[in-house]
Amino acid sequence: MRRERAGFTDHFLHAHMTVDGTRADLRSPIIHFSYRDLDDVLEKLTRYSRGAAIDANTNGQRSSLARALASGFWSFVKTYFLRQGFRDGRMGLVLAIYNAQTSYYKYLRLWLMQQPVVQAAPSGAQPHSMAPPRQ
Repeated sequence: MRRERAGFTDHFLHAHMTVDGTRADLRSPIIHFSYRDLDDVLEKLTRYSRGAAIDANTNGQRSSLARALASGFWSFVKTYFLRQGFRDGRMGLVLAIYNAQTSYYKYLRLWLMQQPVVQAAPSGAQPHSMAPPRQ
């Protein structure tokens, strides 16, 4: 495939390839290991929840603390019970908690992005903002 006939979307998270021309299926599966270790899992959780919040904010989506809590809870229920993660034992529980945290942090970050920036913090601490970085 020629480079000038393919590209990627401009989504912050989950950009996907666009192709001008014909596509075909792969002859062999791609073996993909998502994580090297726990640190990699936690870095990906942060990266995905932040990226999803930025994309949602760009699309005008709103959030609240209640939405963050409900979304995390629902994500756990969906993964562990409805998708039967309990059948995978402890690793199913770990995955359900991971999905719940990712969802919770996405909506928490989105809600914090939509809050006014703190002008002064107590005890001389630095003010913070969850706004996306300037590019």
